Amino acid sequence: VNDDEGFFVTPRKEFIEDGLGLGKPHALSPFRGSLGGTVTLHDKDGKALETLRYGRMPQGDAEGLCQGLAGDVLEILQKRPDVEVALLCDGAPEMGNRLDKQLNEEELGKPVHHLVDFYHVIEKLSPAAHVFGGDGAAALLRSWRLRLLNQSIAASEILKELRGSTRESVRVGDTQPVHDAITYLHNNGDRMDCAAARKRASPSAAGIPRPPASPCSISA
Repeated sequence: VNDDEGFFVTPRKEFIEDGLGLGKPHALSPFRGSLGGTVTLHDKDGKALETLRYGRMPQGDAEGLCQGLAGDVLEILQKRPDVEVALLCDGAPEMGNRLDKQLNEEELGKPVHHLVDFYHVIEKLSPAAHVFGGDGAAALLRSWRLRLLNQSIAASEILKELRGSTRESVRVGDTQPVHDAITYLHNNGDRMDCAAARKRASPSAAGIPRPPASPCSISA
């Protein structure tokens, strides 16, 4: 056990089919999002030691899920008040805002590091890079990735670059990738300091594949 241990609270969404129970696939069946979250304990090297999982069916009690999750975090802190706490989200507000109300410095008595899952950031930037960078899209995305991992101001700089382009209104099918990336960076820029997380040796921000059981968590 080390004083640098910490745990991550990871809201995540899964999708299940609203089937008709007739024993055969239905291409037009609607999908509804279920709710889920995890609390993961990490050692000083970022290795996941144990994960607690929480879930609700579609239309379930999201507030109750967040309260139960936060209650377990408080129990852990009572036994180990020295651990660091980080709240890792995918950038969508549905669960993030609810967890922010439960897991904050006032409620926990210690700072909470807020981060967006690095994989979701790159997932959002990738289509924008293809519109913004053309034939150089792959190189541009690699550059953005390295900057985000190593420079605290990278998110704000990339946002300025995208806003300064003439590609925001370009459509690809039904989407506007550059516009979508601008919106994502604007809404979540204060949660994208991956460089600071890496300096803290925080298991959050490097490009290591996510554990299958916790698809919104990444470890450094």
